[in-house]
Amino acid sequence: MRRNVFFTGAVPALALGLTIFLSFATQCFAQGQSQKQSGTPVISAPARVEDAGIGRDNLQCAGYFRMPQFKGLPQIVGAEQEQEKTIFATGDFVYIDAGSAAGVREGQEFHIIRPRGEIDHIRRSKKGSLGVFVEEVGQLQVVRVKEAVSVAQVTFACQGALPGDLLTGVPDRVTPKPIADSSFDRFSDPTGKPTGRVIMAHEGREMVATGDLIYIDIGDEDKVVPGDLVTIYRKVGTGNLDVKTYDLAPGASVGFASEQYRGGGLSIDAKRAKEAEPGMYRREPVTAAEIKAKRPALPRKVVGEAMVINVQVRTATAIIRHAAQEIHTGDFVELR
Repeated sequence: MRRNVFFTGAVPALALGLTIFLSFATQCFAQGQSQKQSGTPVISAPARVEDAGIGRDNLQCAGYFRMPQFKGLPQIVGAEQEQEKTIFATGDFVYIDAGSAAGVREGQEFHIIRPRGEIDHIRRSKKGSLGVFVEEVGQLQVVRVKEAVSVAQVTFACQGALPGDLLTGVPDRVTPKPIADSSFDRFSDPTGKPTGRVIMAHEGREMVATGDLIYIDIGDEDKVVPGDLVTIYRKVGTGNLDVKTYDLAPGASVGFASEQYRGGGLSIDAKRAKEAEPGMYRREPVTAAEIKAKRPALPRKVVGEAMVINVQVRTATAIIRHAAQEIHTGDFVELR
């Protein structure tokens, strides 16, 4: 009898608990539907990027040189908190000067860009315009649409967005496939493929290293594609600290063979003596300039390697994968 009493009491309790649970779940679902219908903005999670270790910031925020004109693009004209802020970051609401009359719709995403102008006085291989340098600021998503204006929320920020920043479609960039660390040959021979120069570096840096972004003046017109590797190099004896006292101990015609008198002909710092005739040597050592003047052509000085991540008409953006030493703007590049 006790066992029957137990089951008799348990069933109603179980049914009551199930009813409460279903009621709670229904309320949650209804609240979610209500928020969805009311358009309550929620920042979407950043898209996951499989990028061979490049990183989303580098892939979406690197910047580029653009050839076409900037005409008819919508722009940021204000913000919900513009009286309190001068720059806008992830989560902020901004106003753009395009609405339903221009075909803007809720949920639409835009890429925020900031043209900075053409770059002059740079070392480059190509003549003519390379285009306008464009900073990539971030992305936003439209949450309300009026006839001539829309409200959008910044969903991803490379840097602070500003009034006047332009909007384009989110670029569908080809993510370079992961590349196994190939051997980095510091004494590789030229490939005969297109060459150019490091015309600029991200954030205006003059000296860059592994992981930094650079801009090179070879691009789509040179058959460059994302994922291509480029060798960074310079001529031997250029681009670094110039040692003025290359000849440390020139011979002395008179005086002692000592440090005070520059070593004389017998100093351990002096180069070999000049050969006056076969088997006969002068006291005067040969100079570095004389040695260089008669030497054969030397291998180029390879200082690094970069991978292309974004290609434009005449230029490309690349990330440095290997650096044998510091890399400078103005260094040469060659497609591998």
